[in-house]
Amino acid sequence: MSVHETMAEIAHSPSSAEEMWIPCGPAPSIADLSAAMKKSWMDGDISYVELARADLAGERISQHDDAQHLYPYDYLDGPLVLDALNSRFHVTAPADGDAEIFWSAQLTAVSVRNHS
Repeated sequence: MSVHETMAEIAHSPSSAEEMWIPCGPAPSIADLSAAMKKSWMDGDISYVELARADLAGERISQHDDAQHLYPYDYLDGPLVLDALNSRFHVTAPADGDAEIFWSAQLTAVSVRNHS
């Protein structure tokens, strides 16, 4: 049996979308944003993250649009037991000038149950 889940997070910043895209837009710099990530790098369209506990995760970035401040990506492999994980990272500029940072994901995981 598979489990399907949709998640979304929104953060607001007093900085402009352009200012927020500088640290957030380049996928390899994503490790600078979280203590759970030790380092990150790109190999073609694949973004790799080494987690602080030494696990490695890989994601394929299917589009990278600096003008629109967005990139969708798909989980390839890593410590999470998933059938699929499709995510989207997007920085927008609402009318008030502040930036909104959106992250959303749809995942499918295999449900493992112990039938004793």
